Formats: sequence, C-alpha cells, structure tokens
Amino acid sequence: MNLILQSPSQALLLSQLQTKRKPRGIKASGQSENSFRARLRSLINQIQEDINRILIPELKRRENEFVIADSVNPQIITLDDLSGDSIRPIRERWVSPEFELLAEQLALQFVTETNQINARRVREDLNRFGINALEPDLRAYMEEAVSDNVRLIKSISSQYLDNVESVVSANVRAGNRSTIIAKQLIQSHGVSVNRAKFIARDQTAKLNADLSKRRHLSAGFEYFRWIDSKDIRVRSRHRNIAKRKTKYGIGIYRYDELPLSDSGQPIFPGHDYQCRCIAQPVLPSEIN
Repeated sequence: MNLILQSPSQALLLSQLQTKRKPRGIKASGQSENSFRARLRSLINQIQEDINRILIPELKRRENEFVIADSVNPQIITLDDLSGDSIRPIRERWVSPEFELLAEQLALQFVTETNQINARRVREDLNRFGINALEPDLRAYMEEAVSDNVRLIKSISSQYLDNVESVVSANVRAGNRSTIIAKQLIQSHGVSVNRAKFIARDQTAKLNADLSKRRHLSAGFEYFRWIDSKDIRVRSRHRNIAKRKTKYGIGIYRYDELPLSDSGQPIFPGHDYQCRCIAQPVLPSEIN
C-alpha cells in the first residue's frame, strides 16, 4: 500500500529538481529533552522527599519490631507486613487521581513542546526551497504520544517504589538499622534518575522522528537519506544502513520501504532505543 501523502506542495517540490541545496533533516531537540528530563527528575525528588519524611522515620521508630513472627509469638508483626505498612502511605499518593493528572500534564507539556519545536524547524528547513507545506492532521498521533508518555511517567514512580520496598524488606530481614536502609535507598534514587534520563532522551528522539516523517510526507517527499551521528557510538547496523547502496542511492530509502533492524523489523531513524540518527528528506533530483 502506498503511504505517500500528496499535497499542494508537491508541485513546488518537483520544481526544485535542479537545486544544489538540500534539506538538512531535523535533529531531536536538546531543549525538549532537557526540559522533560528536569521535570521527571523533579518528580523523582518529590518521591524521595516522601521517603525521607515518612518512610525513614517510621522504620526508625519500629526498629525493635524487626523480628519474624513464629509459633511462639504469632502476633508479632511480620517483616513483610512491616516493610509494606511503612511504604503504603507513599505508594497511595503516587497512584492517586492527583498523580494521574500530574502525569497527564507532564506528558502533554512534553509532547506539545516537542511538536512546536519540530514544526518550526521543519518549516524553516523547507522554506529555504520555497516549500510551504500544509500542516498534517496530527491530533490522533499526539493523543497516542501523550498516552504513551503518561504510561512511562507512571512506570517511573511504580518501579522506584517497588525497588524501595525490595530494599527495605531485604534489610529488615537482615536486621539492619534504619540508617543503613537510608543509605541504600540513595542508590534506588540514582537508578530512577538514570531511567528518567533514558526515557527523556529516547522519547524525544522517537517523537521528533515521527513528527518529521509526517511533515515531510505532507510536503510531498517520498524518499529520505539515513544520516547517522558519525561517531563511535553509532550501531554497526545503523552505520551499514546509512552507507548501503540501494536502488535509489547511497543510504536512500522510501518512507514506505524502510530498512530492517537486527530483529528483521522495519526501522526508521530515531526509533531504535537511544538512536541519534535522522531522516534527511531527499529531492527527486537525487534519486538514481
């Protein structure tokens, strides 16, 4: 099925057959990534504040209860109950309707900002050729992108608290004091911060790639050149895709005939995890 969208810009695009200038393609926005990462970091820090304010004092107060119920003392609270009871108030806050609303606001803010930056950059890139492409209808895609990022934001808090509960349970079983537990929980905070950094970078790249693709298709482009970041961190698969001679040219593909990933699935620049490659729209004059 031909996925190429036609638009009034098609005629303008075809008129550029003899131009020596080329569209540059759109890199993921560092501004958008940094803003999203900062907001996720703030979220994690708020959870950490609850842990320091609620969990640690509660564990310190109940240190003498760090014993296992047995047949002799069946009424003594068990260690699993202790760790679960101590973290429950925090967990309830971070699965509440208020948190759901916060996650939706963060996701909407990220997607909207990324889209605005991408729209401006694509417009500036194409205007150099006199191409004033019609803006595609992105409503359905934007809603899906917001929903995906709400899910990821919620997973940050749930995984963070799962890790915290695991640390508390293991230390309580070992009979460790609250001061030791507090030190180990710092590592849990660091793990969540690193995951938030990964999510911000990965989602910015994916969102930028999808938005660029839709706008280039709307402008009438049928082909793109796979451009890698040309450093030692480029995956060998992506480097090979960028250098491969196809029936259209070196590293050139149709938007509806994508190269394959290591797993044999069609892949687009920026879609693989932590991928920094971009799609450079190709003029008809460049096709073999």
